[in-house]
Amino acid sequence: MTLGTPRMPRPASFLLLAATAAAALGCRPPPGGAPSTRHLAEARLAAPEGGRAYNLYCASCHGERGAAPDGASLVDGPALGARFATGLELLEYVEQRMPPGDRAGSLEPREYLAIAEYVLRARGLPVPRPFDRAAAAGVRLTPAGAPAR
Repeated sequence: MTLGTPRMPRPASFLLLAATAAAALGCRPPPGGAPSTRHLAEARLAAPEGGRAYNLYCASCHGERGAAPDGASLVDGPALGARFATGLELLEYVEQRMPPGDRAGSLEPREYLAIAEYVLRARGLPVPRPFDRAAAAGVRLTPAGAPAR
């Protein structure tokens, strides 16, 4: 047995290399993009009913963090802002179309509102209290003046 520099397992070496390269290139998630651990924790604390409803009705398709590779992304990058200009547009879409199929529109209005609040908070967007339809209309997912869709 020889003593020397300990070798990192290959997966750890790769992750370290990838993280170093990303930092060197200045890679950061976009504002209002993929949820940081902090934003998710804040969303769970500020909108606990929304977090529970999201996990129950949404996570199976959209993923626990809302950025499922096989489903529509709720919080990843600009995709949500490209489709909806405001939180109210998001809320109305979810009310009419989710859960998908014959279950669309089957949740209680308060559950839809709670889910929308949770998703917006998980994106790191400023969400006013109390959160209602009027408040949702004031939450911008796209910069003012930028077209959605």
